[in-house]
Amino acid sequence: RGGYTVVINTFRRLACLRVVLDHWASCPEAAQVRISWSDVDRGPPPWLADRAAADPARFVVDRYALNRLSNRFQPLEGVRTDAVFSVDDDIFYGCEVMREALAAWEGSAPQGAPRPMVGFAARMLRNSSAYAWNSPYLVPFAKNTLFVTKGGFLHRDDLELFWRPSLQKAVALVDARTTGEDIAMSVAFAAARRLRPVHVALHEAQVTNLCCTPSKPGDEGAAVVRPRIQAKRASPVCKRALGKSLSDRKRQYRFDIQAEALRAVGPHVLGLETRKTLVAASTCALLNVTSASTATLRAGYAHGGKLVAV
Repeated sequence: RGGYTVVINTFRRLACLRVVLDHWASCPEAAQVRISWSDVDRGPPPWLADRAAADPARFVVDRYALNRLSNRFQPLEGVRTDAVFSVDDDIFYGCEVMREALAAWEGSAPQGAPRPMVGFAARMLRNSSAYAWNSPYLVPFAKNTLFVTKGGFLHRDDLELFWRPSLQKAVALVDARTTGEDIAMSVAFAAARRLRPVHVALHEAQVTNLCCTPSKPGDEGAAVVRPRIQAKRASPVCKRALGKSLSDRKRQYRFDIQAEALRAVGPHVLGLETRKTLVAASTCALLNVTSASTATLRAGYAHGGKLVAV
């Protein structure tokens, strides 16, 4: 069961989906690429259906009867790998750093034992307030979870944790508000596994963010590589995409979902804090260092540095 299965959540951003699907198809360790398709009013476009039909072992479209954001964490049949990599349709990571992150996940526990989350989007959730998304990238680099929606490894059986009865009020809020599934999964995983996350640092050359405009009938929309944050407004496509993402439009609901999830399992799950950051060999090479230290991280995440916050 080597390699990993990529599970991409998408909704009416076909231009971006084309780009990320082509990328994941180029990674040898991506044994299977699955599209979580919840658009009940529009079926998959012909090019996607044709790709899945031409290579059904590698490309799968999981179509759902209800439009629910929580579908992205539905347990999946026919997964051939233990490792599942959850990710959105507007971001992808280099094949080499993915291979290194997979090795870190596989080596994080003995065979058959639960493994921690391993991924790229570290967060520090707190019981008393909404999180500051960039705090794990500032000294002392403290974090207690990962948002696997932005790219993270789980065991395929871990998807079932999202559906435990104690968390179904939080899941209902996720679907009602169309946001917060990342928080709910973080809480579900911490409550069940009690394992500290493994955050993998990224050089700017190892991650690609996309600006995506919505698809319409007969129009797939647009997808362009997003510049670094300070230059984002210079791109016409990024200008049109600004403020259109779910996280932008639904921000006010996220803490309510976090509060409900913590009420269900207890705030003790936030105590899995770690300050460790894994810097893979390929990332060290790009930084021109033999090994990473706290000073390396401090310089890398500083203004003008080459490490990126996801």
